[in-house]
Amino acid sequence: MKSLVFLCLLFVTLCAAQRVPNVLDQALQAIKNAKNSVDTVMLDLRHSRTNINLKAQSEITNYYIAATSRINEVLNTRLNYIKEKSQEAKESGKDADDCLNIVTKDMKAAAQTGYSEVKSCEQAANKKLGTILQTFDNEQANGQKLKNQLDQIALECMNSSNPQQMANCIFLKIAIINQDIRQYQQRASQLTNQANSQKNAILLEQSSCNARANDKVQSASTKAIYAAVDCLKN
Repeated sequence: MKSLVFLCLLFVTLCAAQRVPNVLDQALQAIKNAKNSVDTVMLDLRHSRTNINLKAQSEITNYYIAATSRINEVLNTRLNYIKEKSQEAKESGKDADDCLNIVTKDMKAAAQTGYSEVKSCEQAANKKLGTILQTFDNEQANGQKLKNQLDQIALECMNSSNPQQMANCIFLKIAIINQDIRQYQQRASQLTNQANSQKNAILLEQSSCNARANDKVQSASTKAIYAAVDCLKN
């Protein structure tokens, strides 16, 4: 009978001894799980940043190329027109070279101004894109801060008198940081949606900026037509 009682007491003692380390293991696993959650958000942010940057850079460049191509087309068309008028003047025995040279110079100057303005449109778009990308970098830094806090939890709880108290200390601190992690997850989700909207707004603004530059060149082209005709009248 005594042997049976001894065995029962030994079993209870062993179970209690095993339970405390298990609780501590669970606490340490909670830290690991929290870090994994932060890592997942940081990885998603990196992917979103890369995708937005690549797409925006490509579209900004394409908008710039399209705008300069339109200026080239207007310029070349108008210069060819001026050459035709110069040939007409020669065939009719008129000396219109000096006059047409001025028209050509003005047209080229207008085109050069257009190129400069379109380039400024591109630079402004890239600058605003950089601001968007910086918000992703800021959230990456915030994620790293959360991971650093999680790394400190075990060290801060090591002064506990026994494993059970250490586990309780860890769980308490994890509960507080988990609130910050949930907020971090929400901000990251909102950031991606906002960044896409902001990217589209940047492209729309660049398109409008390019259109204004192209309109000025087109206006100069129209003036060049009348100026070239006037050259032949004199």
